[in-house]
Amino acid sequence: MSSELRNAVLLYRVISVIFQTFAYGIYLCLIPISIYVMRAKGLRARSRQFLFVMTMFMFALSTLYWILSLAVTFLVFRAWFSNLDPNTHQPPNWLPMFSAIVLLNYILTDGVVVWRAWVLCPDQSKAILMVPVVTLVINMLIYLTMISVRAALYVVPEGVPSHHSLARAIDIAKLGHSDSR
Repeated sequence: MSSELRNAVLLYRVISVIFQTFAYGIYLCLIPISIYVMRAKGLRARSRQFLFVMTMFMFALSTLYWILSLAVTFLVFRAWFSNLDPNTHQPPNWLPMFSAIVLLNYILTDGVVVWRAWVLCPDQSKAILMVPVVTLVINMLIYLTMISVRAALYVVPEGVPSHHSLARAIDIAKLGHSDSR
């Protein structure tokens, strides 16, 4: 790997983790407030219990993803500063799959938004409320397809033409990390 490419990978990782840390910091500040408000209003209703569990699940998934992003950035730093061969010192091969699974967070948050729209506007035109539902279904199909393609990359051996096609599909779609091989 050329020096310029290694520098670009390092810069990409650092910028990415800076923005993730900023967004995660906001989330970290809001989660205690959310927990307090949910507990103050009571968790007796099933819908509130469900919303609380979803909130905690999404926070745990985001926390794990942020920690893994930091770890990978430190691995890239270590390889860059110690001049290690990037082909032998790469991030774990399961990381792209986990990055794809994190897309479940988008499905869950979009689902909560659509659910709240239906709850808040039950008397409104059903045709107008179908727009977010259709958008949610399309997003779910895209994200679940991404997760399925990532899983298929683990099943299909490297060197097989279908493996190259799957990896290329991910690169073209610009979903997840492009280090799919």
